[in-house]
Order: sequence, then structure tokens, then C-alpha cells
Amino acid sequence: MPKCVLDEVLQEQAKTVVEQFGGNVAAAASALSIDRTKFWRFVQSGKALTRTREEISAGVLRFVAKKATQQNETKQQTDTSLAPWTLEEAASIRSFCQKVIALIDFYEASITQGGGHQGSGSAPSA
Repeated sequence: MPKCVLDEVLQEQAKTVVEQFGGNVAAAASALSIDRTKFWRFVQSGKALTRTREEISAGVLRFVAKKATQQNETKQQTDTSLAPWTLEEAASIRSFCQKVIALIDFYEASITQGGGHQGSGSAPSA
């Protein structure tokens, strides 16, 4: 007769999946595509036949991969929605900022060369 082997690590992973479903073992088993009775027994005891443990392990891996993919998609959607400007607006803002920096550089240079603001130089044209 085949032996049921204890797998505490997989049992903890299975319990974590059950927690994701608010403690609903049947819903977790369904999401993992595993018979709910087998899954419930494993969650309770941590023991199962090798083929059942492999089935549960594969289900948990699929669940984790699917959840990670969903989180990445959500993150990508969030990241793109954070851009407050179009590319044209961003280019215009960049151009403006570069002109402001050029103006600041000009005034710094005139102060350094002239020992103070003397008003004799002319600012760069924008």
C-alpha cells in the first residue's frame, strides 16, 4: 500500500492559498484545479500520496504565477496612468526648463566675472 508522506512546506503554501480565499477550502481547491476533498485532507494533515502532493504543488505554482502576472499587469496599468503629460507637453516643459537653466547660468557667470550684478550684460535670448 502506498505511503502518505508529510510535506509541511507544501501544507503551509496550501494554507496560504486557502487564506487568499477567506478560508474557503472549496474555492481554493477549485482555483488550483484539485479535488476539494483531497485538498481539504492535505490542508488538515499535511500528508498525501506523492501524485497528490505533485498535483497540489503544480496547482499552487500555477496559482502563484497567475497572481504574480495579475499584479504585474495592474502595476503596469498604474505606472502608465501616472504620466500627467503627453510627450509633446513633456518636450515643451523640458525646453522651458533648459531655457531657465541657461538664464541662471548666464547670471551666475556675470556675477562671478563682474564681482556682482552690474546690469551691463545682456541675457541670452530665449
